[in-house]
Amino acid sequence: MGGHKVALSKVVAYIELLPGSAATPTDPTEHAARLLAPYKRPSEIIVLDTLPAASTGKILKHRLADAARDRAIGPVIGD
Repeated sequence: MGGHKVALSKVVAYIELLPGSAATPTDPTEHAARLLAPYKRPSEIIVLDTLPAASTGKILKHRLADAARDRAIGPVIGD
């Protein structure tokens, strides 16, 4: 019998606070806990000043993925 490999992925949430709002470090985590099943909750929540967006307002997910990758591997020497 062949075994199935399970690919695990880390859920990371990027958030931007509304102008004039404030949040404690636990607020986003508590909010996610109220709304999401445990396996869907982000393991990390990163607050950004602004989310990268196109002129249409669509979030540029590839920029978030690039930033996450850069954080995971650290600075690249020679860049």
